[in-house]
Amino acid sequence: MLELSDDVVDLWIGRLPSSGFDSILPRIASGLTPAEIEAAHRFVFERHRVLYAVSHALLRAVLRQYLDRQETAIEIVRGERGRPELVDRSLRFNLSHTEGIALIGVTRSSDLGVDVERVDDRRRVADLTRAVFTAAELRAWDGEAETFFSRWTLKEAYAKARGLGLALGLQDFGFDLTEPPQLHCAPELDDPYDWRFLSFQPHDGFRAAAAVRCRSSIVWRRIAQETVTSLLPIDL
Repeated sequence: MLELSDDVVDLWIGRLPSSGFDSILPRIASGLTPAEIEAAHRFVFERHRVLYAVSHALLRAVLRQYLDRQETAIEIVRGERGRPELVDRSLRFNLSHTEGIALIGVTRSSDLGVDVERVDDRRRVADLTRAVFTAAELRAWDGEAETFFSRWTLKEAYAKARGLGLALGLQDFGFDLTEPPQLHCAPELDDPYDWRFLSFQPHDGFRAAAAVRCRSSIVWRRIAQETVTSLLPIDL
């Protein structure tokens, strides 16, 4: 089993197929619960069925690397605002996926959030900036989609780590895109020194971010692609 210390965050990145649900599901069904299989079937479009089923099978396969139990014996529950957690909180994890890719973060005991997005120049990101950026972020924005998604993924990862999701107003906090990124917010919202952030490009055409509640330095450990691809009997 893999070992984790409190100052390490493991990042697992898998490339996801977009079709072939009927052939893929029998190969990964043993790593999914009946509820997850049922949930996958409820999606209207095949690409969403594939995305959900493969990303959740990958999540359970990843968690098995740290836990001495079979995938379907790993009990995952949802908190008050819907954040998935292990029922015994023996590990903390977070999953994000978009078409083509999944990102899973795992750490020992700290609040953790991750987000991954496809950088899409066709989306009207200029309109979105006025809804999600702070005034300082608007002034700093260079008009590039890459920069927009760098900030967007940081905001999403932080909101997920807080366990609040979009209930946390995205214009109530902002980021400097320094290395590492720095959180800015009012004192009544949070203490930025409680957090560590990572912003990165997992593959061409994507941006990703991770947020962890920790005052000390963090080791961000990206798991080798060959290790990720070995977890499921399909191409990742």
